Amino acid sequence: MRRGSRGAVVIACIAVTAMATLIGTAANADAASSKPGVPTGVIAQPGDGAASVSWTPPSNSGGSPIIGYAASAGSKACTTTGATTCTISGLRNGQNYKVKVKATNSQGTGKRSSIVDVEPGLPGEPTGVATVAENGAVLVSWTPAADNGSPISNYNVVAAPGPRGCNAAATTSCTVAGLTNGIIYTFTVSATNAKGTGAASDPSAPTTPATVPGAPTGVSATAGDGSATVSFSPPASDGGSAIIGYTVTATDTTNSVNGGEIGTGAGSPIAVSGLTNGDSYTFTVTATNGVGAGSAGGASAAVTPATVPDPPTDASAAPDGSDDPGVLVVSFTPGFDEGSPIVADGYTVTITDQTNPSDPNNGLTVDGSDSPITVSGLTSGDTYSFTVMATNGIGTGTPSSPSVGVPSP
Repeated sequence: MRRGSRGAVVIACIAVTAMATLIGTAANADAASSKPGVPTGVIAQPGDGAASVSWTPPSNSGGSPIIGYAASAGSKACTTTGATTCTISGLRNGQNYKVKVKATNSQGTGKRSSIVDVEPGLPGEPTGVATVAENGAVLVSWTPAADNGSPISNYNVVAAPGPRGCNAAATTSCTVAGLTNGIIYTFTVSATNAKGTGAASDPSAPTTPATVPGAPTGVSATAGDGSATVSFSPPASDGGSAIIGYTVTATDTTNSVNGGEIGTGAGSPIAVSGLTNGDSYTFTVTATNGVGAGSAGGASAAVTPATVPDPPTDASAAPDGSDDPGVLVVSFTPGFDEGSPIVADGYTVTITDQTNPSDPNNGLTVDGSDSPITVSGLTSGDTYSFTVMATNGIGTGTPSSPSVGVPSP
C-alpha cells in the first residue's frame, strides 16, 4: 500500500512540473509580444476643411506587426491599415487643432504620439493663369488656390513689366488696365488669407494688349479705265498689333446706286476695278490688324474713270444742199465718250475712194467738232465711203463702220 502511495505522489509531482512549464512558456510569450510603441515625426499640414497627417512608424512594433494607425484631431480622425499618411476631413476652416497618432498591433493600441498643432497656413499658389488681350488692358483669370485652412480674401495680379496690376476679392478674374498697346506682358497671381499672402503663380503666357489700327492718311486716287489706283500713307498707330492688310472702298458720287467696290492689298497703292467710266468716285481706306479693322480717314478727291471714246455709229454721206461738185456731207451718231469729253474738233473723218484706189484723196482726213462734217475736194463721179473716229482727253478711239458708198457730185 505504501509503495502504491509513493507512485501516486510521483505522478502528481510530474503533473505539477508539466503545468509549471506550460505556465512559464505562456508568461514568456506575453513578455515577448506587447502593444506597439509611439509613432514619431508627426507632421500635420492644413488644407481646406482638412489636415494631411504623416508620421514615422514607432521604433518598437511590440514584437507583432503593426496592423493599423489612427490619426485624430478633436472628434475627427482618419485611419490606415499600414500607410503612414492620411487626411482628416470635416475640420472647420480657421480653427486650430491638436493632432496625435496611435499605432495598433494584435496586442492592442499603443500610446499616442506627441501632440502636433495644426492651424491655418498661407494659401497655395493659384494655377492655370490665362489672359485675353484688350485695348490698353488684359483680362487675367486663374484657378483658385488652396486656402490651407483659412478662406481666401483676396487675389493680387501683378503685370511684368510693372507697376500695373489688379485685385480681386472672391473671384477668379480681373482686368489689368492702363497698359501700353504693343508691349508684351506676363502676369502672376497670388492669394491672401488671414495668415498672409502665399507664393505667386507661375507667369502667364506673354500677352500683348492691342486695339484696331488708326486711319490711313493722305488718300489720293488716279483714274483708269473702269478703275482707279488709290495711294495712301499708313496710319500713325498700328494699335499695338501688326497691320495685316488694307481695304479701299469706292463711293460713286454721280450715281448713288453704284459704288461700294473694294480693293485690298498689303500696302499702297491698291487698285479698285469694276467702276463706271464717266461717274465721279471718291475713296476711303481702312487698315486691319490682328484685332480687327480700324476706321477710315478722310476721303480722296473725286476722280472720274475713263478711256478712249466709243466709235461713232450710223455713218452716212450725201451731197450738200447745193450739189456742189466734189462735196459730200458726212453724218454720224457720236458714241459714248467713256468718261472724258470729246476734245475740240475731236471727230475725224477718213476718206476712201471706192472707184479709184489711187485717188490722192484716199486716206485723207477731215476734222470737225460734231456731226455733220463737210468733205470737199473730191473727184466728181467717184464713189466714196467714210469712217469716223472720236478723240477725248484719254486718246483716240476705234473708227466707225464705213458708210455706204456715195458718188460725189
